[in-house]
Amino acid sequence: MGSNCVKVLVTGGTGFIGTHLVDELVKRGEEVRSLVRKTSNVRHLKKSGVELVYGDITNMDSLKKAVKGIDVVYHLVGGGSVSTISKEGYLKLRNLNVTGTKNLLKACSSSNIRKFLLFSSVAAIGLIKDVAVDENTACKPEIPHELVKYESEQVALKYCKKNKIALVIIRPTLVYGPRDVKSEILKMCKLIKKHIFPIIGKGDNVVPMVYVENLIQATILAGERESNTNEIYIITDQEHPMNEIVYTIAKELNIKLWGVHVPILLAKIGVGLIESLSRIFNFTPPFNLKRIESITANRFYDISKAKKELGYKPIQLMTGIKQSIDWYKKNGYLDREEIQVSSIKSLYLTALLEGEGLGTAYEYFAKWRILMKIFRKIGYPKNILVAGLPEKYGSSMDFVLFAQKYNLNITIVDDRVENINKFKKILELAKEKEDFMEITEIDRLSDLKLNLKEKYDLLLCCEVLQRLSEEERTKYFNQIGEIAENALIFVPNKENRSHAKLSGLNALNLNELSNYCQRYDIIDKGYVDMPPFPPGLKRSEEDRQKVTESFLQKSFMKTLELWAGSEVIFPKIFKRRFSHIIYCGIACNT
Repeated sequence: MGSNCVKVLVTGGTGFIGTHLVDELVKRGEEVRSLVRKTSNVRHLKKSGVELVYGDITNMDSLKKAVKGIDVVYHLVGGGSVSTISKEGYLKLRNLNVTGTKNLLKACSSSNIRKFLLFSSVAAIGLIKDVAVDENTACKPEIPHELVKYESEQVALKYCKKNKIALVIIRPTLVYGPRDVKSEILKMCKLIKKHIFPIIGKGDNVVPMVYVENLIQATILAGERESNTNEIYIITDQEHPMNEIVYTIAKELNIKLWGVHVPILLAKIGVGLIESLSRIFNFTPPFNLKRIESITANRFYDISKAKKELGYKPIQLMTGIKQSIDWYKKNGYLDREEIQVSSIKSLYLTALLEGEGLGTAYEYFAKWRILMKIFRKIGYPKNILVAGLPEKYGSSMDFVLFAQKYNLNITIVDDRVENINKFKKILELAKEKEDFMEITEIDRLSDLKLNLKEKYDLLLCCEVLQRLSEEERTKYFNQIGEIAENALIFVPNKENRSHAKLSGLNALNLNELSNYCQRYDIIDKGYVDMPPFPPGLKRSEEDRQKVTESFLQKSFMKTLELWAGSEVIFPKIFKRRFSHIIYCGIACNT
C-alpha cells in the first residue's frame, strides 16, 4: 500500500493524535483529506496542505462527501469524559463514539473503501489486573468509557465484515507527547516542579503508556500491511512502574522530588465522597473509584503481536519524556506561572475605583474561576479582546487585572463613547496605584475586525449581549467567528427575577444564550456569581473604604472565597434561581 500514493481520510485530524498522524501521512506522500467541523482549528492542517471537508460525524451528507474517492480511513473522532458515571455522560460518550462510528461506516459502505482503521482503546477490554492481556483476552467493560469503546469495536466488526472492508482496530494505552495540552504527563510535570508529587499506594505498580510517535509508527505500519482478515493490535510502550515514571520526569526537569505516598484506602475514601456528591449535585467528578483502581493496579499488556506482524519498535521512556517536556518548555506550558484566582480583598479595592462594592468584587472572583476552567480546556491565550464594556456594573477591570497579572495583550472595544471615557478615567486611577500595560481603546463595536493580521486567542464580554437588539446580536456572533479563536460570554441571568428587577437590565436564560452560541462548539456553559448576601445592600463610603481593615471583615472575605469555590457543587435548581450571571464558553475557529 505504501508504494503508491494512497488517498486517505482522517477524522479527528485537528486533535492531539490526529495532527501527528496527518504529519506522518503527508511526509510519506499520501494524499490526505480531513473531515473537520466549522468550529475546528484547522491552522495546522492548512499548513500541511491537507484537503479539508467541512462536516460532522452526525451529518451523513458531509460524510459521503468526505469518503468519496478514498482508499483508507483513519477514524480518530471520539471524546467525552473518561471519568463520567452519569447516564447523561454515558449518552454523550455513546453519541461521539458509537453513533459517530456507525454513521461513518454507513457512508463507507456505499463507497469503495479498502481499509478502515478504528482508534479504540485498551479501555474496551475493561480493567484486568496482574495478568498479561493480549488481543485474545475476553473483554469485560464495566464503566461508560469502557462500554462505548467496546461497542464501537463491535459496530466496526459487524459493518466491515458485511461490506468486505479490511478492518484494523488500534487499542492504545494512555497516549502522551508533544501538543497534548491536556496530558496527564503535563499535569504531573507541573506538580513535580513544586518538588512534591502524591503517589497513590507504593508506586511499584506498572502504568501502561504509549508515546505518540510510537502510536503513529504502529498505525502507519498497520495501514500499510496487506491483510484479508480483521485485526486488532494493542499498542503500548515497554512496562514501567509509577515510581520510575515520576522520577524520570523529575530528572528531566532537574527537580529534587519529595515523593508523598497516599494510602490507597485514604484515596478511595476521598474519591468516593466526591463521586457521591457528583451524583447528588449532577457534575462530572475529576476522578472516580474505577480510575483510582486503574492507576493503582498492575496492568500488563502483551504487544508481541504488533512486534511480530507490524515490526513495531517503541522508543524508550526517557526519550519520549524528554521530547514531551522540551515541547512544553518551548511553548510556555511549564515556564508560565499557574493561573491563580486573585483574592476578593484585592478585587474589592479595584471595585471601589469603579464606584462598586463587595458584590462586584465577589462577581469578579467567581468569574476568574470560570476563566481558569476555560483555560484548562483551550490552553493559555496571548491576545485578548474585551468586546464591549458592561452596561451597568463595573468596567471589566477584572479582565484587565487578569491580563495584567499574566502579561497578556488586551484590547478594549465598545460602541459608547461615554463608557470608553469612564473606562479611561478608572484606568488612570488604577495607574496611580501601580503600573498598567498600554491598552488599545476602540469606540466602535461594529468595527470588530480591527484590520486583523490574525485572530485573537480569546474574546471576553460581560453584560453586553442583553443590551443589543436581535439583529445586533446576530451580527455580534457572526463577527466573533471572524476575529477570535475562542470566546467566553457572560450575561445577566433572566431566571433570577429579583436580581433582574433590581438591576433593571434585560437578561437571558441559559437556553437562550446557548442557542446564540450553538453555531460554534460550546466547550462549557453554566451559572456563576451566587453571593450569600442579597443584592442592593447599601453602605456608606466610609464603611466601604474600611471594609478590608478589620480582622472580622478579612475573615468574612475569606469565607466568601470558600463559598465562591463551592458554587460548582450547588444543585442546578439553586443555580438557576440565585445566580446573577450565566456564561457560555465557545471554540469559534473557522
